[in-house]
Amino acid sequence: MTLQQLSKALTSVYNTIGNDWITENLVSEPFEFKVYVRKGDSTDLYSYVIEVYTDRPIPETIPYKDPSNQISRADGIHISVMRDKFKKLANYIETFGGFGKTLGIDFMDVKRD
Repeated sequence: MTLQQLSKALTSVYNTIGNDWITENLVSEPFEFKVYVRKGDSTDLYSYVIEVYTDRPIPETIPYKDPSNQISRADGIHISVMRDKFKKLANYIETFGGFGKTLGIDFMDVKRD
């Protein structure tokens, strides 16, 4: 699969499954995701980097829809939790994690708290 095909496939997965997860668990409207996958370079920690752009900035912390999901004193999830979730969703399209095939996720439009 080429990087362009992978970008298109991940855009679709994130706009469907990713948004389903967001709207079911968090106080947020769906986002419109646009994904670009590139090979990592010498400045990256990963062999592939997924750059995720959104139609509006993603808050650094998003509140839980159900308050019983709150862990300890956290009011919501940090963007790093969403990054991990989206990293797992990438495996629907391509298997990552082996030698020379590590994956990093960068949300490009994050609104810092």
